[in-house]
Amino acid sequence: MIFFAMKLRYWCLILLVLFIGSFVGRAYADDRFISPGIKFGYTFGEGGGVTVGAEVSYIVWYNNLAHAVVLNLDICGNEDKLKFNKMHLGYQISRGVGVEAGPTMFWTDKGVYFGASVTPFAGIIIPYAYYSYTVAFNKKKVLNEAGMLLKLPMAIEGHEFSIGLN
Repeated sequence: MIFFAMKLRYWCLILLVLFIGSFVGRAYADDRFISPGIKFGYTFGEGGGVTVGAEVSYIVWYNNLAHAVVLNLDICGNEDKLKFNKMHLGYQISRGVGVEAGPTMFWTDKGVYFGASVTPFAGIIIPYAYYSYTVAFNKKKVLNEAGMLLKLPMAIEGHEFSIGLN
């Protein structure tokens, strides 16, 4: 049952990203992109370790700035023991150097934590160096993560992008 609930949360967040992204693109789009990527990093402190994950962004260029809605899914641990999973939905603004922030949920064998993450990053087009600070609201748990994000932006053709019926 827990596995089904987690899958349902993933689908709800994916739909939310697409829903929000459809309004951003419809309102001010000059150029729009979908940018999937993979990340490799390290989470410091208690319960930390090697962190890998996947990220997808819906990006709109407006006033020479990239605005994006980001969905990020991470795992941290090693072959012997998975230490935690993390799911994050955020809003990003950048121009080579940027910042991304939003709600985060992570879970360990000790429980589920809800909080927020702030991630400054720097990079040009594909590789990005990042640092992510996550704090849980209910348990005073903090995650510090640093690493590299490899992304592949793909342009979306056409003037409007929307989800659903027009």
